[in-house]
Amino acid sequence: MAFVKFILIAAVVSMVLRLSKEEDPGVTTKPMAMETKVHISKPSITASLNHQVLYQGEEVTLQCTVPEKLSDLEYAWDKDSAPIKTSQSTYIINAATVSDSGKYSCMAKRGTTTSEISDPQVLTVKKPPQPKVILSVGWSRVFTHEKVTLICEVLDTSTSWKYTWLRNSLKISDDANIKTTGNSLSILSAKQGHHGDYTCEIELQDRPLSRALSTKFALSVQDPPQPKVILSVGWSRVFTDEKVTLICKVLDTSTSWKYTWLRNSLKISDDADIKTTGNSLSILSAKQGHHGNYTCEIELQDRPLSRALSTTFALSVQEQPQPKVILSVGWSRVFTDEKVTLICEVLDTSTSWKYTWLRNSLKISDDADIKTTGNSLSILSAKQGHHGDYTCEIELQDRPLSRALSTKFALSVQDPPQPKVILSVGWSRVFTDEKVTLICKVLDTSTSWKYTWLRNSLKISDDADIKTTGNSLSILSAKQGHHGNYTCEIELQDRPLSRALSTTFALSVQEPPQPKVILSVGWSRVFTDEKVTLICEVLDTSTSWKYTWLRNSLKISDDADIKTTGNSLSILSAKQGHHGDYTCEIELQDRPLSRALSTKFALSVQGKSSSREHLLKIC
Repeated sequence: MAFVKFILIAAVVSMVLRLSKEEDPGVTTKPMAMETKVHISKPSITASLNHQVLYQGEEVTLQCTVPEKLSDLEYAWDKDSAPIKTSQSTYIINAATVSDSGKYSCMAKRGTTTSEISDPQVLTVKKPPQPKVILSVGWSRVFTHEKVTLICEVLDTSTSWKYTWLRNSLKISDDANIKTTGNSLSILSAKQGHHGDYTCEIELQDRPLSRALSTKFALSVQDPPQPKVILSVGWSRVFTDEKVTLICKVLDTSTSWKYTWLRNSLKISDDADIKTTGNSLSILSAKQGHHGNYTCEIELQDRPLSRALSTTFALSVQEQPQPKVILSVGWSRVFTDEKVTLICEVLDTSTSWKYTWLRNSLKISDDADIKTTGNSLSILSAKQGHHGDYTCEIELQDRPLSRALSTKFALSVQDPPQPKVILSVGWSRVFTDEKVTLICKVLDTSTSWKYTWLRNSLKISDDADIKTTGNSLSILSAKQGHHGNYTCEIELQDRPLSRALSTTFALSVQEPPQPKVILSVGWSRVFTDEKVTLICEVLDTSTSWKYTWLRNSLKISDDADIKTTGNSLSILSAKQGHHGDYTCEIELQDRPLSRALSTKFALSVQGKSSSREHLLKIC
């Protein structure tokens, strides 16, 4: 049908040309020659590119040829039965587009003679196929040393594609770590330098216009993320029975990490006290065996080269520190009105301890005399009510299991002891030259008392006759000036509020009493056989005197005629041998310096005849 149209159009064109010549007087028309009939065989079409598919931009030339070598042939072309405006034997498509796809045919003619229509030449024009980089082995996010294989996938099944690989738009060459084979690129051991956007470019041999570039494939290469153990619940320094939760933190957001926990480089398994869930490890009740350096190891499933170990997290587990009450200011045994400061000592250096003070197990509150500051308790002016056992309880803020109670500190509060002067050597009534030692007795057993001696409220200083040593005062040789009321004052070193004064001790010092012989029975001049009793009179009322009788300075012993009883000497039947000067000597038991001798008592004893003669003379 197309060729019928072609013939009709050709006839119309010939007629128009003829008429235009007839009408133009300047045109000379040659007489038409007689047309020679020829045979034109069926033409064939050949294409300059022998490819099943042409790609946009390629040039192709279609050649319509007949077997006969005829001149003056004209050609008619059509595409998909639509005429093409050309009469040449060749039809050139300079830059093929998809719209150039179709069935091309041609026909040859000369004059009114036409050939058959050629067999169609099918042209297929496509855009070059869009390659795509896909992952064959590995992952789009890999860690150093892992393996990755990329495939440049082309849906076109042609086997003659040439592949070029690029990273960040730069051509990639094979090296020790990269191998390209066909449409694949393998990174045998990923390095951070392999990180980037990968594309592949395809091209058919000698057909540059078939070239096409894939979209980008982002390959991330990095060192395995460094996990970090952080504290979620609890503290890095915990006490037994407290709870701790550790988190293995990974900045990488992958959800497929596998977590392994280690303590001191040994794998930890769940037990009654330890539970692991996901990236967390919980110690439900800490024990000292949980003390150590914790690390976590991460690894992606089936990717051993993704393994990474965290830095160390030191977890300290210990028993609650035992606080101890120690004395900071004052003494453990204080006297009323003295000051005392106690410290609740904790060897643990934490600064967040909360301190509670107790006396006899009851909580102490601040008052006019007691102030608590931090770990100290100060008793500003001790009272006997402050006497007792002090303890301190420590606890960390919001950590009830950290609570611990100190041992007891016994604080004694009492009035200063009342010293008492007692006699150690000698007597409270002494005679001159005797020795006396007084003791300042304190029931308190402290050995640091300082003693001051006073006589009649005046301080006594050592001299030739007085020596003080410790709590004793010795009068080596009593004088009447030593007579008086003695007191001692005690005081602890540097503790003026401990001062106390004893009661008075009266010391009497006098000359030994002068005994006197007096007649009790009889006369100072007696006759033989008469009875005489002498008394050794001592004004001192002491009953412990020892009496010695002498006659003419010689000691008298009891015999048949003489009896001594107490301070008396009785001559039961006087003899002339009893005539003489009688004296008595007194002495206190074991006190030789108390000895004293009486004046003489003259006793005259004479016979009876002598008495008559004497009387006669008188008469």
